[in-house]
Amino acid sequence: MTEYEWFDVLNGRVFFWLHPNRLSELLQAKNYRHLEQDVITVDTAKLVARHRDAVRLSPINSGATLWPTSVERGSHTFKSIDDYDYAERRRGRSVQKAIAELAVVGGVPDVVDFTLRVDRYLGPQRLHTIFDIAHC
Repeated sequence: MTEYEWFDVLNGRVFFWLHPNRLSELLQAKNYRHLEQDVITVDTAKLVARHRDAVRLSPINSGATLWPTSVERGSHTFKSIDDYDYAERRRGRSVQKAIAELAVVGGVPDVVDFTLRVDRYLGPQRLHTIFDIAHC
């Protein structure tokens, strides 16, 4: 797969972190820590129930390609829920490292149906809550 083909794969999906620690790593990354970011927290079970056929799981941060020792990316990187060997990935790893990313092919145009809250962050610091379904 060429770099351009890989970029097309990535650009055809929307990505979700499944663990707060992974989100925190992204928010603290050099290129993002000084920018305000809106973080959308979703009901993952409901999102997966509706979009299961389009959900793909990755054992790595698929967009982190700058490191010379990066794992090779390609058609094998993303697996459907049924094809992802979670038990194998979980062996010797924490829950948060068993799946790095959940991606939905084609996006999630109905994300509002699953949104629990939206928070504005600056680096790892939550500045304020924009929306919280618990207060609606």
